[in-house]
Amino acid sequence: MKNIFYKFSIPFLFILVLNACGTPPVKATPDMKGLSLSSPPDKVHKAALDALAAIECEINTNTAPSYVDCKRPNKVGLAVGSGGETISVYIEAKSATSSEVKVNTAKSFVGFAGQRNWDDQVISEIEKSLTAEQSKEVKPIKAKK
Repeated sequence: MKNIFYKFSIPFLFILVLNACGTPPVKATPDMKGLSLSSPPDKVHKAALDALAAIECEINTNTAPSYVDCKRPNKVGLAVGSGGETISVYIEAKSATSSEVKVNTAKSFVGFAGQRNWDDQVISEIEKSLTAEQSKEVKPIKAKK
């Protein structure tokens, strides 16, 4: 009887713990770090993808125009494993030419001590990507001789 209990309960608990760790919220909340941008949501979405790629994230393929998420690869350190954070980016259109972006880093229970918050770095990378995109759009006018 005990063998049957252990045979089914341990895998069930393992699956339960894995599903509960690092689950991002369903929608943006007011306490998340955010930024108002003077760029349309589609450009912010592309910048968010570029930002997540810059911090070496494995981007989830189920993205939406208003949401992107990724998972950092797990790494094993000397005492504590690092990585494994789930980073979510929420994009809200304020108008046709402006939007608001919010970022949330969810840490898993297992690697909590070795994980870090990526919110500031992702916001910085989004700004950098949008600035680079805007500088490409501005073409200098050649002076006539």
